[in-house]
This record gives sequence, structure tokens and C-alpha cells, in this order.
Amino acid sequence: YARIVREALCELELPYILNNVGEGSSRVSYLYQISGSKE
Repeated sequence: YARIVREALCELELPYILNNVGEGSSRVSYLYQISGSKE
């Protein structure tokens, strides 16, 4: 899913910020806060 979205953003030349967060990471709560979902 994420790869398809990244490819579409690249094709449209839209800038994006990629934040990789692993399961159990202390940054998981930050990801939920900025995105509003787990995915």
C-alpha cells in the first residue's frame, strides 16, 4: 500500500515526508498523533 502511494506522489512530483516507525517504537504515539491512524 505505501509503495503505491509513494510511487504516485513521485509521478506527480509532490513532496512528502516519510516517517518509518517500527512496531513497539517510542515514536508510535507521535505517529498516531500526526496521522490519526495506524496506517
